[in-house]
Amino acid sequence: MVCIKIIRFFSYNTLIPNDSAEIFAASSVSITFEWQQRDIRDDTVTHQCSNDDYKNKIMCPVKAAASIISTLYKHGIPKDKIPELKINTIIQHGKLFTVPSSLLLEKKCTAVKSLGKEKLGFTYSEVGTHSNRSGAAMGMFLAGTPVYTIMLLG
Repeated sequence: MVCIKIIRFFSYNTLIPNDSAEIFAASSVSITFEWQQRDIRDDTVTHQCSNDDYKNKIMCPVKAAASIISTLYKHGIPKDKIPELKINTIIQHGKLFTVPSSLLLEKKCTAVKSLGKEKLGFTYSEVGTHSNRSGAAMGMFLAGTPVYTIMLLG
């Protein structure tokens, strides 16, 4: 599970503390996965700032991560508790709530059911929590991103 403590922002080679407003001006964000399913430890993935947005939705990985983390700091959560929070933590009615993957899967399946196989080409039973990752890879491929780049991001 991705906790806030494993997300780090950099302005080129200088580390920016997560509680700093400067994270929005970072040149990159890195996530160090402490443990992965494939028995890989301490694997770091870094994304560069793209400043992309689409219809006022943040598409830049640096800005998206900064937005999530800064929101947690703005809600009066004790600073010493924030590093251990999971990235899928939300604040609802002033209380912290961790969104389980089962809820995300349920919402995804509901959306697929409502759109239907005729429109999508697949059914809700073919959708999983990993679908976003494979869908993003296919989107990058169809947009002309070189395969080696997709593999590096994977």
